[in-house]
Amino acid sequence: MAITGWYVLYRDGPGHSIREADGFDAAIVAAWQLNRDGRDVVQIGPLDKKRANEVIGASEIQRVCALIAE
Repeated sequence: MAITGWYVLYRDGPGHSIREADGFDAAIVAAWQLNRDGRDVVQIGPLDKKRANEVIGASEIQRVCALIAE
């Protein structure tokens, strides 16, 4: 069975936290909500290590969140 979940890595005070999501779209929405709440989202990526090259960094996340907010 393939792992289809995604993670959202964000700064939470002095450390980092991870929020899991069921899919890419849910991870983007979670990142947008965290960003809206003032958290610094660092990375979004798949939980499946075979797809590790699909990780999205902070600048791309900011760009996508800005498009959602429009």
